[in-house]
Amino acid sequence: MNPRYSWQRRMTADGWRLTEEQWAAVLSPAERIAVYAGPGTGKTTVLAARVLYLIQVCHIPPAGLLVTTFTREAAVELRERLRPWISGRALLDMEVGTLHSRLLRWWIRERGRAPRILTPAEQTRVVDGAARSCGMTAEQAWAALALDKSRRPGYSGEPDGNRLRHAYQQELKRRGVWDFDDILLNAYDLLFLEGKRSPWRAVLVDEAQDLNEIQSALVEGLCRKASLFLIGDDDQSIYGFRGAEPKYFQSHLVDRKTSVFHLSINHRSHQGLVIPCNRLIAHNRDSQRKAIRSRRTGPWPEVRDFGDEWEQYRWLGEEWIREKVQGATLAVLARTHQELQEAFHAVGRWMPAKSDPFPTLHWHTFHGVKGKEFDRVYILNAVEGRAPHLLRSHPSRENRKGGKEDVEEERRLFYVAMTRARERLVICVPHQLRGRRVRVSRFIGEAGLRDRPAVSWWSWMKRVLRGN
Repeated sequence: MNPRYSWQRRMTADGWRLTEEQWAAVLSPAERIAVYAGPGTGKTTVLAARVLYLIQVCHIPPAGLLVTTFTREAAVELRERLRPWISGRALLDMEVGTLHSRLLRWWIRERGRAPRILTPAEQTRVVDGAARSCGMTAEQAWAALALDKSRRPGYSGEPDGNRLRHAYQQELKRRGVWDFDDILLNAYDLLFLEGKRSPWRAVLVDEAQDLNEIQSALVEGLCRKASLFLIGDDDQSIYGFRGAEPKYFQSHLVDRKTSVFHLSINHRSHQGLVIPCNRLIAHNRDSQRKAIRSRRTGPWPEVRDFGDEWEQYRWLGEEWIREKVQGATLAVLARTHQELQEAFHAVGRWMPAKSDPFPTLHWHTFHGVKGKEFDRVYILNAVEGRAPHLLRSHPSRENRKGGKEDVEEERRLFYVAMTRARERLVICVPHQLRGRRVRVSRFIGEAGLRDRPAVSWWSWMKRVLRGN
């Protein structure tokens, strides 16, 4: 029997219950692979299985693998998935972590010394000083530097940005330090100016849609003599303000050298939640129109109308008391930290002292909830100006305020928020904020929810139990 399929049988016997489309991606013999994985389709499971396949079937030693994740938390989760299958020493040898952390380790091995990295407090002082010297606000300077340093060396930006970058880098040089982004820039020099060879035989990239320009260039450089495995979802690309863009990931759809796989079965959410999410994201021009589906049924999201934000908060408090949730995970999501803080304090005032929901309640921004999932999700302030949040344009955009690119990234953010729910999703729509009339978010209509009545999750469950 083909070694790939005998290994698959062993893995299945050991409890790896992958779908056919997941196995197809894991077992592919191709040297360049792109996996388009929609929300809840088992991305981490596929990535972990692919790592084991490369080690156990392709006989690549763990030290020959580079596995990059978007966050440290994701790296920890992946290591825990692999721990029962890879010995402790081998797991330590394998490079699993963010691209910054892995390339810093490589640079140190090559140079035999470690650079001093700027602390957050030091960086704030340096950015403030550079901003003042260029007549910019600190906010403008942070945004401009984040975008400028996301590009590969040699990019020529706007004159103001060049002056800022020069002032900032001169101060770093005077202090003898690097900032976080300098890790990638110096690794770029190793690869492309000094011609150092990548020490890895296989490069695997999680959340590939969030790579920026220099990260994409580095990944390509690292896999010149190595296999490449990209996995992600371009519909969840939400870090445009940092220079991230899904174009590199999307380019593999038309690259004849790349084998492309799609994961389409959502194992997290039921079909009542999947359908409106699909409808929403289909309004983005660059969406690949992936047909995500679920094998479970369930109620559609509830759209709740409120007179103002305070009525919204009161209802949330009363809802949690009324349901007396036991064992379920709940999350409150808002577009900004400011909205979350306001909601947290307001809901706390409505809750009786003996009824404390916060130990089981999670509070996240749309950005902060990426990669997480909960039984029940409550989205706050689904109104124009908040979702989409277009009070100012993203500094990373070259179009005018509120242009199509801004709206599309905001739509992806709302899509990420909606797709966090396993069982129940409630979208809250206050019709006044701070005493001013506001309009319902366009995203509700785009998801096909505008004219649907608010059906209680418990009412739906009662109908299911009655067999109706």
